Amino acid sequence: MISFQPGAANQLLINPRLSPDEKSVLGELKNAFEINFGKENYFLVPSSGSSKAVNQSVKLMALSIESVLNSAKRVNFYLNATAENDWGLFLPEFHVAGLGVMARAHLAGAKVKPFVFSAKDFSSIIAEHHISFTSLVPAQIFDLAVAGAKAPACIKKVFVGGGFLNSDLRRQVAGLGWPVTETYGMTETASMVALREPRDEHFKIMPGVSAGIENELLKIKCNSLLTAVVQKTAGQISVTAMDSNGWLQTEDLAVLHEKENGAYIELLGRKTDYIKILGEGVSLSELRQKLQALGQQLAIDPRAYELTATEHERAGYQLTLVTEESVQDRSQELIDAYNALCRPYERITRSFVLRQIPRTDLGKLKTAELKRIIESSEA
Repeated sequence: MISFQPGAANQLLINPRLSPDEKSVLGELKNAFEINFGKENYFLVPSSGSSKAVNQSVKLMALSIESVLNSAKRVNFYLNATAENDWGLFLPEFHVAGLGVMARAHLAGAKVKPFVFSAKDFSSIIAEHHISFTSLVPAQIFDLAVAGAKAPACIKKVFVGGGFLNSDLRRQVAGLGWPVTETYGMTETASMVALREPRDEHFKIMPGVSAGIENELLKIKCNSLLTAVVQKTAGQISVTAMDSNGWLQTEDLAVLHEKENGAYIELLGRKTDYIKILGEGVSLSELRQKLQALGQQLAIDPRAYELTATEHERAGYQLTLVTEESVQDRSQELIDAYNALCRPYERITRSFVLRQIPRTDLGKLKTAELKRIIESSEA
């Protein structure tokens, strides 16, 4: 049972599907953290592990109860949420997204009702339980669009994080009546720090959050940042405290825009998503969005394919379409549609088939693991 009370014992959020060895490592990380920071007032949240190296454990993010509640206060203020506005929980409780939903309901004195997500039943669940607010990931939004699920009158806001929606999908779910707001945030910030409403081109920074740019990378300061990161590398555990200057340096390339109604973040992609092919700069993030838009037009499940780049002796990098076996018969159709629209050096030059693409529980690509799978198949 999650507790937000001051003085509560540290709470380690664990995916029940983890192996005994993985759970044991998380226990070691928790013990190492407590030697440095004590045994009370923290949530210890494992990262998604989307880019860890072979000899590394996942990172354990230490978020104080105060930080999690500070984030919830920002969101509740934005929504004008009250005890009358119940939350629907369709995301795992052991991720910061689910934790954030519970914190917002706790602060407002509202109910939080957990459900297993089903696109077919989603609208009826929202209506039957009078849900006002909920959070989803892009794959769930795609499922709602495919199902043609219409929004009931009681739903006031659906936050979408963990990835971005392409313009076609945004229009489609808006046409079904869903009040979708895209969010930008991460475990290190205890959930969202910027929001993009349908009318906005970029993400508006939330009140109480400061943003800056350093070496083209976004940095963030707010009262909901993590306290420390704990990780095991090559058998050695390190506990890294938050930088004392109070800024969190991200790996996201961005531009800040100051407008009359506030500051906005224009996200350009991850630092690692910028590569060169035949000497030309390429943004994988931008190309993935183009591919996803085409995939949606072709009604291909976005979880069943990914665009990745692998090193190439002559070109520097080459683009590869990775598909799951369930859609491999449509891979050439998707490649042809994509290649017809892109620049010559941005073309997909090969494909790769897997039984299942490695993803986190929230659907994010496990980039390092996918790269290892491709490299091992070529060895």
